[in-house]
Amino acid sequence: MKTILEIGREYHCWTVLRFDRVDERRRRRYWCQCQCGAEKSLAASAVAAGRTKQCTKCKRSKLKGRHFYQWEVLEPLGVDAHHHTIWLCRCQCGKECTVSGGNLIKGASRCCFDCGHKKKMQTKVIPEVWWYKTIRQAEARDISWEISEEQAQLLESGRLAIVERPEPGAIEHSLVPSETAEKILALSPKSVRFFNRRGPPIGFSS
Repeated sequence: MKTILEIGREYHCWTVLRFDRVDERRRRRYWCQCQCGAEKSLAASAVAAGRTKQCTKCKRSKLKGRHFYQWEVLEPLGVDAHHHTIWLCRCQCGKECTVSGGNLIKGASRCCFDCGHKKKMQTKVIPEVWWYKTIRQAEARDISWEISEEQAQLLESGRLAIVERPEPGAIEHSLVPSETAEKILALSPKSVRFFNRRGPPIGFSS
């Protein structure tokens, strides 16, 4: 079905001026004027469906001066090989970098590399990772067992260890001080797990 635009009607920021031609893809094209005064020949289907709402200049002016996370958008620098607008941005630390407009809007880029690296280094990941990992291992063995974040930090530092003990009809896991765990480790290496050391998962051999 052919899309026909009404002359003089406004579609978002475009105003239809006159019919232009039928292009090689058999689409009807119209000369349209943006609210900033720029004129362009557009496909009727794109205008009617809202795939184009304003000219490129207006799109760029909406980003200039805005803040996205730690970025402040300064000015456009052109387009890349994929026809994405590249912007000069300033991070909160004062460093200036080029960022794609799409990455700014989607939040894929939030700060410069240095700020992102520092933030990542300051985040305490290990205790939380071991915390959830231990719970997942317990769930895999059908064991109802949870530990607190404080206990997870003690596990990560080596002041606590996990000891697996066989009980009638079940296997019991318990947290013991490192001194006691060292003695058990000497007798049964597979029954003790220190999370700050490399080693196989705990588990009694049959």
